Amino acid sequence: MKTSQLLRSFCGAALAIALVASLSEASLVTQQSQLPTDARRTLDQAIKLVEQTFTVGMQEKPIVRRHQLAGMAQSFAQLLDQLPAQLSTGGCEQLKTAEGRDIEAKLTTIACDRAKRPTVYLEIEKTYLRDVHSVKSRFPRSPEVSKTHATEQYRLPWEFFLLTPEPEAVSPLYDFRALAAIGQIRNDASIVTLRFAYRITTLKGAGPKSKVEERQTLILNALNMFANALALRAILDSLSLTLQQPGGPGWDVREYVFRLLTDQEGYDNGEQWKKVIPAFPRSELPSAERELMDSALRALQSPRQ
Repeated sequence: MKTSQLLRSFCGAALAIALVASLSEASLVTQQSQLPTDARRTLDQAIKLVEQTFTVGMQEKPIVRRHQLAGMAQSFAQLLDQLPAQLSTGGCEQLKTAEGRDIEAKLTTIACDRAKRPTVYLEIEKTYLRDVHSVKSRFPRSPEVSKTHATEQYRLPWEFFLLTPEPEAVSPLYDFRALAAIGQIRNDASIVTLRFAYRITTLKGAGPKSKVEERQTLILNALNMFANALALRAILDSLSLTLQQPGGPGWDVREYVFRLLTDQEGYDNGEQWKKVIPAFPRSELPSAERELMDSALRALQSPRQ
């Protein structure tokens, strides 16, 4: 077997072992920290609110829908504020080690972090949601994400605001800044948040189409910035969800994923994808996904004109 083949085989096996180890650890944490009934009920309510972000009030006038979303955002924050007190002793610390496992662990981690560091969340809210360049302009803008705020210290606040249904009177670019920051920080624990945020855009009745396309594009951009195997799995899963969503996709998601993986969108990470794609386990992939990755790899390996 050639050295390159051995390397791909080893990398694929290493990824599989890492995923199994991660799942085993997460399973152990779950067994050690079964959620009390009140906490489970609160989490379920919070998740349902987020899932309605792109489906609520679609038949209503835009102003009515905005008010509905603002009410949902307030309720979402209140539910997370209740959660830490509903956990058993040590619950916050136990679930923190598994925050990247699923959305339940993620929201619990965010809730505990908000209770511990409220001023950090207020800092991000004031700077990027409320304190925009000009509230009187037709399209008020958040400032560019600063180097200070694109750090691990602010990662969970960014994830909180990304998941929050649109609050009232905020910059329309707050989710753009949140996803840019998450992509720059590149903590693999954020991928579960990005996957969930993408999934809710593919639910039946999701809209408006322009907002759905914009959010899907931004999430794919953020995942692309990770340029690793976990992100690639999330990108492929997101693509499948979009292609299967009721009514079909409103835009050419496959072509955009191809452009990201072949570094045609200016992220300058083609060399990283050139290493990740060949080592990615393919035995369980649908043929369409394998063909997409083969095409992307050929494009990456071809001399640029």
